[in-house]
Amino acid sequence: MSIESIRAEIAKLSLDEKYVLAHGLWEELERESADLPLTDAQREEVERRLREHEANPGQYQTWEEVRRELEDKLK
Repeated sequence: MSIESIRAEIAKLSLDEKYVLAHGLWEELERESADLPLTDAQREEVERRLREHEANPGQYQTWEEVRRELEDKLK
């Protein structure tokens, strides 16, 4: 199956079905990529973001907060 045919099938799904699919794909990516090492550039970016967060901890939302907001919008 080609990417184009997969995209065509996804376009037929409801918003809720697309959310479930996206969530499942994200979980699969997390499992498969857990053992991949970071490049030096990626590691530097993670460290930069962590320093920025530590300097301004109240400025950001947690993933749980973002996810809850998105789920509330789907209701």
